Amino acid sequence: MAEASQWRQDIARQIAPLYAAQAGVTAVMLASSAARGRSDRYSDLDIIVFWDDLPDELARETILSQPPFDLIRLYPYDPEWCCWSDLATWGRDQSKARQSGLALDITHYQNVTVKAWLHEVTVAHSTAEPPHNLLALLAGGRPLYGVACIKEWQKQISYPDGLAARMVRRYGQIDYFWRWRSALERGDNMLLFQRNMAQWGESLLRMLLALNRVFFFGLGWQDEVLARLALAPADFAARYQALWSLGPAEQAEALRRLIEESYDLVETHLPEANVAWLRDVFRYQRRFWTEPPPVTKWEN
Repeated sequence: MAEASQWRQDIARQIAPLYAAQAGVTAVMLASSAARGRSDRYSDLDIIVFWDDLPDELARETILSQPPFDLIRLYPYDPEWCCWSDLATWGRDQSKARQSGLALDITHYQNVTVKAWLHEVTVAHSTAEPPHNLLALLAGGRPLYGVACIKEWQKQISYPDGLAARMVRRYGQIDYFWRWRSALERGDNMLLFQRNMAQWGESLLRMLLALNRVFFFGLGWQDEVLARLALAPADFAARYQALWSLGPAEQAEALRRLIEESYDLVETHLPEANVAWLRDVFRYQRRFWTEPPPVTKWEN
């Protein structure tokens, strides 16, 4: 484990009892890079607090308004992500330098949300991002309080074939790939070219994560994400990382090959994803016209 993760975990263990003492709190969990032992000097500290009922706003504010915390902001309820978030810092680099310490991100969920989202994803095969994000956090989390509760939730996490097929269809539908050529030939819109490359590259990564039954846990640690892809094109990690330093035309061709090879893997290992349709969408080429097309009669 990285030393940067070890002392962050030590701080998290000091913070957890402050939330565990609040009425209605059933569990506290360390999440993200510190939980996985991957922190570096850029990493903040992510803690998730689980409540039986609505989080107590006064308790949230009181905890983070006393030393060694500096409260930055309490966010209201987010209806899309079904959570409340608090930003603060821990410690200071100088006694009067407010908000100069370690960044803290405290997220609050109700237990009913966890239970509902476990069912939505593992049984109903929802592809919505917020539930998948929570399950990824749970899968890689370290319990700080309410160990039995968190471990019971972790035991319920699964990635059925039906879910994998739906996720592959969602992210494997890589449309309008021909647009890279128009952006490159026009020569005046490389921003659009690079944005499309990034979007398609992320879609490829998410498709392969689904094929491997791995919940997407962010792009912050790409080497860790790539290491989890047992099913992937040959030399995928090296080829994928090299994409982003290639020239535009070479980049587009290299990405095209990786996507096509990934479709081959889907066809072999997850045929219910209907890869023929994904290929049709990906390979579609709009006709390019330099003069008006002929107008003839045709039957509808």
